Amino acid sequence: MRTVFWDPPFFACGIVIRGPFEAYGFMDSRGGQNVCWPVVKGSQFAKAQLAMLAAMDGRLSIEDARACFGLALKEAQIT
Repeated sequence: MRTVFWDPPFFACGIVIRGPFEAYGFMDSRGGQNVCWPVVKGSQFAKAQLAMLAAMDGRLSIEDARACFGLALKEAQIT
C-alpha cells in the first residue's frame, strides 16, 4: 500500500483528514476516530470505503478517491 495525500485536506468533526488511509480510518467504526459518522450508512459510504482501498493500492486516482470521500461526508451531513 502506498501513502498518498490530497490537497486540500478535509476537516470533519475537528479532525484533519489528509488522504485515503486517514479517511478509511475515520470511516472505520472500530478505529476509534469515528465519533460522528451516523450509525446508518448510505450508499456513498460503501463507495467511499472501496475507493479509499483502491487509492491506497494505486487502482484509483487520488482525486477520484477524494471526490468519493467528499460525497460520503455530504451524504452523512458531516462537516
